[in-house]
Amino acid sequence: MADSTAASRPAKAQRGTPGPTSSKTTGAQSGRPDGVAPIAAADVDELGRLEAELAPFKAKISRRDAIRKNLREAYSKADALQQFELKGEKFVAIIGPRGNERIINFKELAKKIGIKAYAAFATCTLKALGEHVPEDVASQVVSYEYSGPRDITLVPRAE
Repeated sequence: MADSTAASRPAKAQRGTPGPTSSKTTGAQSGRPDGVAPIAAADVDELGRLEAELAPFKAKISRRDAIRKNLREAYSKADALQQFELKGEKFVAIIGPRGNERIINFKELAKKIGIKAYAAFATCTLKALGEHVPEDVASQVVSYEYSGPRDITLVPRAE
């Protein structure tokens, strides 16, 4: 879907630069805005050490996750209650039964409580909106706001 609301979108702050209401700080506590919980310098240092220790394994973790995803997808249409075994030369993978999930019948819910009550709390993903709504309509109802997760970049301190 093309972005016809780009002009109304707030400019994205460049990585490493403070946003419109933030300030650069040198210590874990200095310059902390109101409402932000204190963070121990030891936590910042521990996070830095953990990131450095795990960095060499990022590619392996990513590959492991991709293989697990492929195994699950291979059995996605198999009997949900059945367990399967895959034998490798050195390992056996046990593909367990599907987990139990609660599913809402949205059409039935809307019938029972009425569309107005349903609309008061119903949500829609951007993906579903793009798949089921014309682009010109979607562009009129999608807006941008600073609500996503914050990036955390760890940089060794020069002492």
